[in-house]
Amino acid sequence: MQVETMIAIKKEFKVTYQEISEKSGVPLSTVQKVFAGLTVPRVKTAEALSSVMGSFVKQGSPRWLGAESFSELMLSHGYGDIIESANALKRGMQEGVIAESGTKYSVGTSAHKEINGIKTYEAFEIMDKDAGEYTIDDYEKLPDDIRVELIKGNFYDMASPSRRHQTIIFEMGVQIRTAIKKNKGGCKVYLAPSDVQLFDDDKTVVQPDLFILCKKEMIRETQITHGAPEFVVEVLSKSNQFKDMTLKLGLYMDAGVKEYWIVNPFNGYIIKYVFYEETAIFTFDDKVPLSIYDGKISVDFSEIKQELIEEFGENYLER
Repeated sequence: MQVETMIAIKKEFKVTYQEISEKSGVPLSTVQKVFAGLTVPRVKTAEALSSVMGSFVKQGSPRWLGAESFSELMLSHGYGDIIESANALKRGMQEGVIAESGTKYSVGTSAHKEINGIKTYEAFEIMDKDAGEYTIDDYEKLPDDIRVELIKGNFYDMASPSRRHQTIIFEMGVQIRTAIKKNKGGCKVYLAPSDVQLFDDDKTVVQPDLFILCKKEMIRETQITHGAPEFVVEVLSKSNQFKDMTLKLGLYMDAGVKEYWIVNPFNGYIIKYVFYEETAIFTFDDKVPLSIYDGKISVDFSEIKQELIEEFGENYLER
């Protein structure tokens, strides 16, 4: 749950800092700093505060802002339980949980279903395999017009990116590439579609919206990047929010990605994960520093916001 949401809940239900501190176990001074925006909470602190603030909603009015449930409240108010859901996934995700139907199909058929809100393709022209058993060989046999990612032996649908999505990624790429060249860095910026074999195995191939490679052995003229990039960006779309905020968050962390940004074009915020450090949240009015460059390089989202306004008007956010 984001701090803005917690502040709104505190105000709505007239909760005191002392109550939040006592119920969450978070020191009073830390609670005050978090709600004042003076510090970004660590994951455990954010989980404790999110749980407590959620309990106030459930005990108070489940129809707050017209929402039927706490989950619906978060969505209707424009926020998702990002840290909470990501950690829940990391705790509970095991092989086969994401796509477990195990259905087999005969030659020439295809099918898909939604599991946890993600559309999973179970077969194309690749037959007689259970869910979780597809490999990079199967991935390479798919028709060019079918956009999917292969994650732990399962195919996940990829929606075509919107114009706003493309503008954001393009402008980010230009800013980062220009800054790297100015600083005479040896890293390279790549934009989707570009295959990344995260674990350098045959069960996972993803297509990040933007990523940076710095290891010379990874910057080579091959169709697929083998291994984890240093830096990855995903721009959310309506169909990929769960996948990018939870499933791929866990994947990138496990693979060794150092820094992962999630850009939300619906509400205009950026979640910056520097794994094993604090998580930070920024808006489209901020300059967001790249931690892999110790903050010497940053992305000015106010410039990207202006580009979006010039192209789409004041209603520049995704609808």
